[in-house]
Amino acid sequence: MKRNHELLYYIVSTPVFASPIYYEAVNGNIYKVNMTTGERERIYLFGVSWFGFELKDHIVYGLNVRNWKNILKDVKRLGFNAIRLPFCSETIHGAMPNPNMINYELNPDLRNLTGLEIMEKIIQEANRLGIYVLLDYHRIGYTEIEPLWYTDNYSEEQYIQDWVFLAKKFGRYPNVIGADIKNEPHDEAFWGTGDNTDFRLFTERAGKAILKVAPHWLIFVEGIQYTHVPEIDRVMKEKGWWTFWGENLMGVKYYPIRLPRDKVVYSPHVYGPSVYNMPYFDSPDFPKNMPQIWETHFGYLTSLNYTLVIGEWGGKYTGKDKVWQDAFSD
Repeated sequence: MKRNHELLYYIVSTPVFASPIYYEAVNGNIYKVNMTTGERERIYLFGVSWFGFELKDHIVYGLNVRNWKNILKDVKRLGFNAIRLPFCSETIHGAMPNPNMINYELNPDLRNLTGLEIMEKIIQEANRLGIYVLLDYHRIGYTEIEPLWYTDNYSEEQYIQDWVFLAKKFGRYPNVIGADIKNEPHDEAFWGTGDNTDFRLFTERAGKAILKVAPHWLIFVEGIQYTHVPEIDRVMKEKGWWTFWGENLMGVKYYPIRLPRDKVVYSPHVYGPSVYNMPYFDSPDFPKNMPQIWETHFGYLTSLNYTLVIGEWGGKYTGKDKVWQDAFSD
């Protein structure tokens, strides 16, 4: 295993190109640096996820009723400047999209293209419109979100090689801001335990391989469900402060990601009662009880000068979930 990793790092040790844009995360902020002029600009990400490439149809949804460029224009018009683009392994390995999910009269330029080729067209057009793109390895297969970054049929080495391939292919587009390494690790994904299910150690291995090809990218690191370190998880058990998949970043305090600090963005996922009715949503003081819970799960990272970007949140804006979303956005 170690020899395989060393070989992989050797193969990708030289960047494929020199990007004119370099992204860095410093003291809670994200900056875009123009490597030609030296200009350094603080940027804010107002993002949406455009799902579909991670599912069985291998195509972003909506193209059966809309033109893809017009959708991007609407994203821009509505005030968003970033898209998180989830995908699965089959999409990036040449799978063809389900033709029933594309109206080719509205999208004639997408005919006969693979999912990956359409993904590249979206990135190119987003770049023209000034929209950032975050690539998200959402699933290995399209049927489920696997708890780990490998399965019995897909190795960690394959997973990392997929990221290296994408870094080579899409790293030349200045609007691609980085890699969301693994969507919502959970269950047997650990943090700080030092074994082969330790998400922190995997993130370091994958991050090093990506940054050797695309050193200008940022590495987005989600939380897990349980750290499986009793001293860290005790507060959840004692108080019933359970976390959603991808939300638990409590282990960072003791076991931070050992990549260059200006390359790491912690990116938790957090939801309200419409996704799952956690016991603390029924507390008599809800939603006033939530800030302390969020602070415990991930918010404390800002006081340690880490950069934090919420990767997923939202839901149907009704009932108790509306109350939760209003409190969270505040």
